[in-house]
Amino acid sequence: MEARTYTRNPEHLAFKEQILREAEEILNTGSYTTKKEKKGFAHIVRNEEFEGHRLLGSEGTMDLSWEAFLSAFSNPNFFHEMTKHTGKKVVETSIIEWVDETCYIGYQLVKSPFPLSKRSFVFLVTWKDLGDGRHIVNAKSLLHDKKPETSKDVRALLPATAYLIEERGEQIYAKFSGTFDLKGSIPSAIKKMVETDNYSRLEVFNEVHPILKKRGIV
Repeated sequence: MEARTYTRNPEHLAFKEQILREAEEILNTGSYTTKKEKKGFAHIVRNEEFEGHRLLGSEGTMDLSWEAFLSAFSNPNFFHEMTKHTGKKVVETSIIEWVDETCYIGYQLVKSPFPLSKRSFVFLVTWKDLGDGRHIVNAKSLLHDKKPETSKDVRALLPATAYLIEERGEQIYAKFSGTFDLKGSIPSAIKKMVETDNYSRLEVFNEVHPILKKRGIV
């Protein structure tokens, strides 16, 4: 494996600390309603908005260890294939830079259903060990001069996402809560698709991981 270079950009490090605080607030405050259960995962909705956003997600047991989860989460090839698994046409998934040992900035460009333009995302991902067998993982959009918005795509946003991972031997219990903002005028059918993505995120991760492991991607 090629040695990583860390930029340790002060602005990005400050943003990292900010979104970790936001993740703890999302996960530790407010209440959740369970909508239904599917394939062992409860689909949940946070009853209180977070900074004006309605957060959807899921929780349940995943058949992989924390180390395996983190390894996949840090692998752009995994997310590229996982997004394709949901039926989307992915143009690019990459890591722009590693900020430090627990933080990177990623990029994804996805073709949108007609008549929408392609959507691009630039986001900072980070994680924190809580010291009791639990971990927080968070991602949020930011600007980066290496991946500016172009006239051929619309810059979509990750306004708020948060994962709480609890180690249980070779398994983990995971809770995800978040939202996407595709920007622009979005047909109701595509809005529904975005909601489905949030509800099924852990379910798809759990389903795809062993497939990609066999293919040597993780």
